[in-house]
Amino acid sequence: MPYKDDGATGSMGELMSDVKSWLLISAPADGSLKIFPLGLGYISGALKSAGYRVTCLDLAHVPADLEASAIEAALRDSGAGVIGIGGLSNDWSRMHRVLDMASRVNPRIVKVIGGGGVSSDPETMIRTLDVHYGVLGEGEDTVVELAKAIGDGFPVDQIPGLAYRNEDGTLHRTAERRGTKDLDALPLPDFEGFNLGEYLKRQKTCSSGVYDSFHDNPKIMPIVFSRSCPFQCTFCFHAVSKYRTRSMDSIFNEIRYLVEHYEINTLGIYDDLFAVKRERVAEFCSRIKNMSILWSCQLRVDTVDDDLLRMMRDAGCYQISFGFESMSQRVLDSMNKKVKRHDIEMAAERTYRANIDIQGNFIFGDFAEDYESINETMTWWYNNLKYRIWVIQLDVYPGANIYNRAVSEGIITDGDEFLRQKCPQVNLTKIPGEQLKLFLDAINYANNAIRFPAFVLEGAVVPVDGEHRLSVLVECPHCGGHIRYAALPGGDPRLICKECRGRFDFPLTRLSGRPHPEDLTALTQQAIDLIGAGRFGEAIPVAVAGAQRGDADAWHALGVALLKSGQSLDLGNGARGTALGILRGAGVRFPDSASIQANLAAAYLAEGWLGFGLLHASQALRLDPDLAENRHNFALADSLAREGGLIRFMPAGDAVAIDRLQIVLPKISVPGNVARLPPLKKSAQAAAMA
Repeated sequence: MPYKDDGATGSMGELMSDVKSWLLISAPADGSLKIFPLGLGYISGALKSAGYRVTCLDLAHVPADLEASAIEAALRDSGAGVIGIGGLSNDWSRMHRVLDMASRVNPRIVKVIGGGGVSSDPETMIRTLDVHYGVLGEGEDTVVELAKAIGDGFPVDQIPGLAYRNEDGTLHRTAERRGTKDLDALPLPDFEGFNLGEYLKRQKTCSSGVYDSFHDNPKIMPIVFSRSCPFQCTFCFHAVSKYRTRSMDSIFNEIRYLVEHYEINTLGIYDDLFAVKRERVAEFCSRIKNMSILWSCQLRVDTVDDDLLRMMRDAGCYQISFGFESMSQRVLDSMNKKVKRHDIEMAAERTYRANIDIQGNFIFGDFAEDYESINETMTWWYNNLKYRIWVIQLDVYPGANIYNRAVSEGIITDGDEFLRQKCPQVNLTKIPGEQLKLFLDAINYANNAIRFPAFVLEGAVVPVDGEHRLSVLVECPHCGGHIRYAALPGGDPRLICKECRGRFDFPLTRLSGRPHPEDLTALTQQAIDLIGAGRFGEAIPVAVAGAQRGDADAWHALGVALLKSGQSLDLGNGARGTALGILRGAGVRFPDSASIQANLAAAYLAEGWLGFGLLHASQALRLDPDLAENRHNFALADSLAREGGLIRFMPAGDAVAIDRLQIVLPKISVPGNVARLPPLKKSAQAAAMA
């Protein structure tokens, strides 16, 4: 219900609160990469420019167990009587948690939410989050007018762009506010309030799909040149439909400020669409070219040509995001993409030739999706792995055309629960749900297990800001160039080549493993010996014993024993561990093990997932092309999976028995070859880094 000034300004026990003072809280999703909160930065900048007191609390820098105390301290120290937070529909649970914490500290706090979530479904968001106001669409002007009304006790019903509940609980929406016409007139985001310096300090060399950089000391800043998008893809939602752009003078004033105050070296242009007109791209390139700044952007596949890409590359563009979505023309048309398959093929090849990194997704699950369309897209993806395109499920969000259709057809029946479940996977296709889930699980796994590992030539551990990083010299598997990275983080980063801009993987975990205790090695060796003697049933409990004690090789042995015996493992509570499931776990941990990839190929083929069997057989062959068994396995998997010009990634029917495949399963390597020695031929010097 709308806020009423009934004495909220004043004392609440020891807590003083003033409705003319605002607390803005950025609450990124758990486990997400921390990106500067540009939207709330604009809101804070607008409020401060209008003379309001604003305190910013960024929970990206606060441990989860300290969030409640941080919110309480911020409310007490600031005396804020109004809290503002924003997010998308799938951020509902996070926003609910933060708002609940604030209400516990001050039950009379005025709660305001903004962002795409409330703009797409104001009734559900406002009711379920129990907030006073929802700011719809672009919020800078609306929030300033709302702050004045709350602070001075004025009615809010004449403020465009608001939603709130009436006394009877029904939703009231004020007049629609059109998007800001003059984007140049907006104040800069509040970089200081949300501590941009802390974000820049925490950035590391990586390629994540959210921000990407090959800088040894990356300072990447998101920036927007325009708002909205002139196209209407069915899975997108735009709170304001009209596409508007900033002037180049306004853009470069902000860039110069960021360089002078924060020494940023990379721009992530976060527009839904970087440019519609070629002339705008050319003007930006001519002005950024001599600033020694790298940048990335998003373009449509039907707008790029060789000359444009060459101009962008010369001006510092190192990555372009494309909305590929599908290689089925029927699905593209259903999504209202307004592009052709040929456009996608040409954009990918031209961008790759121009030495610009490609960031793109194929998304599965549209209403038009079926077995044929999945196989069509996955066949093209498999034949073009060099582009490193992600394969993911289609997300369904309130406000989008596909969400509205799913509701009207009874596929989504409870909007409240849909938000509480963080917008879960929805089956819009005619494919049976369990089979679609198995496919989506498989592609999620493939994104992580199919790698292009670099050749490690030399390396050393170096201290950087109190952390241990790796300084390495690698050979790019794409161009053969020798590239040095001065400060790689932990994990298995997917990197961008500094020369050809191709993506490759660096197996850090393989180079930092510790030798296993002798008794664990003996257990694993015993399991391997039993497998070699054909005593698969006896090998299973021995491999389980080794796996339970942390031996990664034992997991591989267990998967092979299950595969060759045709058995599954009782995991308790009705769950079963299959050969495929066990081997997939080993494959994620050691994606550059040729023997694991070969055994995964056999496991997938045995389950009838022929395309994924071929995928892993080809990966094993890439990792060890000299092994005759890998060449045999690949040829067999290829003959089984291909039919009518397509690869059958969706099951073709019943599982194929291993004995009928006549596939030669490689013997599991002796302990050490899988988990402890770098598998790459040129990595001998790096072994000393462990």
